[in-house]
Amino acid sequence: MIRPARQKTPDVIVQVAEVLWGERGLDGASLREIAVAAGLANPASVQYHFGGKEALIWAIFSSRLPVIDARRAALMAQVPVDGVRPLLDCLFRPLFEQCDARGRRSYAAFLAQVLRHGEAGSLRERAMTMTPATDALLRRLTACGPALPSALAAHRLVAINLLVLDVIGGMDRDKPAALPPDRLYEDAIDMAAGALTAPFS
Repeated sequence: MIRPARQKTPDVIVQVAEVLWGERGLDGASLREIAVAAGLANPASVQYHFGGKEALIWAIFSSRLPVIDARRAALMAQVPVDGVRPLLDCLFRPLFEQCDARGRRSYAAFLAQVLRHGEAGSLRERAMTMTPATDALLRRLTACGPALPSALAAHRLVAINLLVLDVIGGMDRDKPAALPPDRLYEDAIDMAAGALTAPFS
């Protein structure tokens, strides 16, 4: 991976870690491998700048979430009447729109890996402190959906996140795609809306 010109080393590490962990999973790339992929002469550079894996994951969240949360707030302001599908679009469209320097949706792929990694759950919860608009969005989404037991509602939210994030990340992995990205995204939102509103037994 070529280091972009005039970027500070911590920023390069964050970008490279997001890409590698998004592609391989949080246990699929070591801090040393991230340093090498970032083109750093010292393999211990990641530890020097971040101290460890958890701090680097947090740095990725910090680099992405404020912008994503602001975009969600803007999208929510355009939804006059709450409904499951338009609110799901507010939730996921910023992830669909986000692209890295290679034009790939690396943060969506990274986030899917975080959701799959049990030990990263506490970091996910901490990250919500940076996203007041997202918190309000999830409360609105829960209120306009079916009355579900809280544990089942939480389970469905994780499941639809994985569904939509996998579709978004797959747009870059699976080429040539049978359908254009916009159509794949809209279909993923349709599926997520169906899953969230399905009756339960």
